[in-house]
Amino acid sequence: MRRFNHHPTRRPRGSTGPSPLSSVSVPDSPHLAPVPSIAPSYGFRERTAEAAAGWRTVIILATAAFGGLCFGYQTAVMSGLLGTPYFVQLYTHVQYNYTAKLPTDLDTTGFGLPPTTKALMTATLAAGVMIGALLSGDFADYRGRRDPIIWGCVLLCVGNAMQMAAEHGQSLFIIGRLVSGLGIGGISAVLILYISEVAPREWRGFSVAGYQLSISVGICLANAIVTKTEMMDNQLAYYIPISVLFSFATFLGCGVYYMPESPRWYIKQGFRDNAVAALTKIRGHDANSQLIMGEIDEMQRVCDYEQDMMAGRTVGFWRSWTVCFHGSIGDRTSNVRRTIIGIGVQMMQQLTGVNFVFYFGTTFFQQIGGVPMAFHMTLIVSGVNIAATLLSFVAVSRLGRRKLLLWGAAGMCVSQFTLGMLGILGGKRTTGTENDNEDGKATPPYPMSLMLTLINLTIFIFALTWGPVAWIVIGECFPLHLRARGVGLSAATNWFFNFSLAMATPHLVGPGSNTANLGLLIFFVLGSFCILAFAFSYCLVPEMHNLSLEEIPQMMEEVSSRKSAGWKDMRIKRPVTAAAAGVDEVLYGVHVTTIELEDVSAPPQGRSTQHP
Repeated sequence: MRRFNHHPTRRPRGSTGPSPLSSVSVPDSPHLAPVPSIAPSYGFRERTAEAAAGWRTVIILATAAFGGLCFGYQTAVMSGLLGTPYFVQLYTHVQYNYTAKLPTDLDTTGFGLPPTTKALMTATLAAGVMIGALLSGDFADYRGRRDPIIWGCVLLCVGNAMQMAAEHGQSLFIIGRLVSGLGIGGISAVLILYISEVAPREWRGFSVAGYQLSISVGICLANAIVTKTEMMDNQLAYYIPISVLFSFATFLGCGVYYMPESPRWYIKQGFRDNAVAALTKIRGHDANSQLIMGEIDEMQRVCDYEQDMMAGRTVGFWRSWTVCFHGSIGDRTSNVRRTIIGIGVQMMQQLTGVNFVFYFGTTFFQQIGGVPMAFHMTLIVSGVNIAATLLSFVAVSRLGRRKLLLWGAAGMCVSQFTLGMLGILGGKRTTGTENDNEDGKATPPYPMSLMLTLINLTIFIFALTWGPVAWIVIGECFPLHLRARGVGLSAATNWFFNFSLAMATPHLVGPGSNTANLGLLIFFVLGSFCILAFAFSYCLVPEMHNLSLEEIPQMMEEVSSRKSAGWKDMRIKRPVTAAAAGVDEVLYGVHVTTIELEDVSAPPQGRSTQHP
């Protein structure tokens, strides 16, 4: 057996010598067997077969996906609390008649929290998550993928305890939301990272969709529980909804503690033996399995190549962050292009405006239909969200990522512009006197069922497409040496725009002389963002469906985003003829030379492969 080492005509800046990846084994025979084409940089010999996943893999991925429940519940519970009379009464000191379901003082107008208070109580969670997601990237690189999740659960419990202790203390409640956000930030960013790294390539899409399903279930649970407690006339009206999160966080933290670490993190740290042990636990195979060793070898080759490529380029903490922005967006091999893809899909996911409904749906519906209807409408929206997320399991596995993003942006654009047209028909006003019914609520000049149908259609399209796919993309588009920080940066971007929209929305759609009072006209703005989301996805987001994390960087270097869906079909084995031993050849445009076979799986001399 001889091995052909190829020396690419275009070497990455900063690398020296042949890449550890650039090798192809061929039989020692005058008639050489066909081998696949070799990429100029990553150079895979052939697609590595993965060890079959069993029940252990299912349990591990299900436990990790459960973390979305904490995320979704914490996101949605505030929407219900903002419309709960006892909670409003605590911070406004306006008394409420629970029998008549009206303020005690009938002259009271606009019963509810001021827009600024609403914005602070809602947006501080997003600010905390943004900070937590940024910090979690370095934490995940330094301590592994499990520790940030466990500490996130601890912070979530501390923040919830502060919120429960904040009766009449608005400042303490807001600080508690910030602390909870720090915990959610670590959980949301690192769980995506963990799921992407341990799931088999065929399972990765619907595994992350399972995480999105947990978010949807959490949203629905929050709305259901608040619906049951909304008319309680004591502190249980908000104690019960907040306290539920303690059980979710405890279960997740304990579950993650007993889960194996990511084998790719072990490989990155140089602990090959630990990576083998972790992958063995995840797949449920024997450690000596050829399939297990094949996966580990592929991870090792990619890690070695990326470390070779990055040699001497990262110095210090802040300098290392700049690696995410090296290169130019026009260069398919650049880091900045991958970073823009990651932060772009997360930004666009928020700008579609779905969290307008999840955050402020209850109070928005109250303005146009009364308290009982508002809570029930929010619950219906949550049910639609779950149903669509269940369908996304099939969609992401069959249609991939790129198509769903394009179709989703187009569909939401149509539904939201239609909602905006209803706003023109009914005017901007959401409350008033001239069209008020006998309960003092505005009666819109369009069928309420039509508005509800269009809002549910928007939520359905989002949960089927952008909801899960945006999280899948950030778990796939970054190479190993950028993945932790790239995912953290992308998740932080999501929550930066989440924070910005949460601060702005009450002032845009709320009633009163000090707000824009846009009402349904806000959907023209959100629909315009959907047009931008379509253009962004078409130009930049590649199809990464059914590729291993090690194949994706190679694909992104070889083809444009618009041609990425057919990249797998282009990797066809072709016959190769070689000259006599020791004679150079050109193999698919790559210069190769025969050398003696050496053992590349052995660890570097003087370095242990066992985690201490």
